[in-house]
Amino acid sequence: MSTDLEEILPFWGGGECPVQYFVTYDGREYYVRYRHGWLSVDVDHNEVLERHIGADLDGFLSDEETTVYLWEISRSIRLDSLFELVLPTLFEAQSHPLYVKGPLPLHPVGLTCGLKEGPASTPGTPVNRHTARRRRKQGIHVHTNDCLTYVPAQGVAEWLGDHPEHGLAFRECFPAMWAAYVSSQESVVDDTNVRSWPGTAT
Repeated sequence: MSTDLEEILPFWGGGECPVQYFVTYDGREYYVRYRHGWLSVDVDHNEVLERHIGADLDGFLSDEETTVYLWEISRSIRLDSLFELVLPTLFEAQSHPLYVKGPLPLHPVGLTCGLKEGPASTPGTPVNRHTARRRRKQGIHVHTNDCLTYVPAQGVAEWLGDHPEHGLAFRECFPAMWAAYVSSQESVVDDTNVRSWPGTAT
């Protein structure tokens, strides 16, 4: 079986507590959820798989873990074998052949509208919809999701290298979001204590 990243189905989603991904394949709707250490998969709103893979209070998947689980789930969806899927724990996933950054999650790392908000308050401070509406009526720009560039996990470093001005603008305007991204990349793997994952990827 190939371990090509392109075999991952075109899921959309992300987040944490819970992590949620969705995809429609062959006329069926799939929903992947991870929270409180449990990863589950629903098919057409019916749960068909639930596995305990992490700590009881955990609700976050790293970029590399996301690749592993979405690849394994995608493979089982294609083979119509979700009921038989054996998933690695988060610890075991560290030695999976596809423990790498992949197409998901998408990270907001660029501010590309070229505009500044005003009147300025604390950078990155959320503006409620009433204030936002008033500012727009006054001709004052308010950043929305359309102002941001979301980049696949595997391409963040290259994109920031090619668009340093957009990355800097994002960091200055959304320091908390940037700090959250940086924090998510600081996972530590103990190479001396990783056991092999005897799974399906070869």
